[in-house]
Amino acid sequence: MIEQTTKSVFINGNKDFFLSKSAIQRFKNDLKKCDVKNINIEDGKYLNSGYIFDINFKDNNFTANIITHEKHMYNEKRKMLKSKLKKAQYNRSTNLKKDRDSLKRSVPDKLFKSYMNLMKQGNFGSIPSPKDVIDNPEKFKKQISLIMGENGSVSNDNNANNAIKKYFNSLGDFMGVEPSKMNINKTQSVQQDNNVNLVEEVDTEDEDEIPELVME
Repeated sequence: MIEQTTKSVFINGNKDFFLSKSAIQRFKNDLKKCDVKNINIEDGKYLNSGYIFDINFKDNNFTANIITHEKHMYNEKRKMLKSKLKKAQYNRSTNLKKDRDSLKRSVPDKLFKSYMNLMKQGNFGSIPSPKDVIDNPEKFKKQISLIMGENGSVSNDNNANNAIKKYFNSLGDFMGVEPSKMNINKTQSVQQDNNVNLVEEVDTEDEDEIPELVME
């Protein structure tokens, strides 16, 4: 003998929106007969004009919220927006993974790991990726040389400072760039004279989370 599962119906909202008291019971009885995977209820048979049901089924319980058409349209727009955002995030994540996999195959393991470690420290806008350097080595040669030769700090955060220097040293080794003998922190005009953008941060909404760079 097959045991039938009992389903319950819970109604949230003003029951005065029902056509009558008998409409409440009819709604409950009809809802229990619905296929839980495809709930099909004609709102106008039970509710006054301007109102509809928002129905969910979980753990053998139907939860019916009485809402206005305007609220329903608002909820649908929010669902569409969330779906679009989720899809966009997935695409960005997928593209980022593809880019990293491609980069990993094209550069030495030491350089790839130092770049990944640097990206964990913060979002530094003027730090080139290995791909950028490979595509345009002359553009970044001076920047790499200066940071390789810097004896002082390029960031007030010790972890970020070490990650930056380790990455640029790896870049220099890979590209065959020699360290500069010019000290960045002792030569105030180095950026103007050489027209080199050393390392600067990208502004973020939470500035406390990103280490500040020393740019004297």
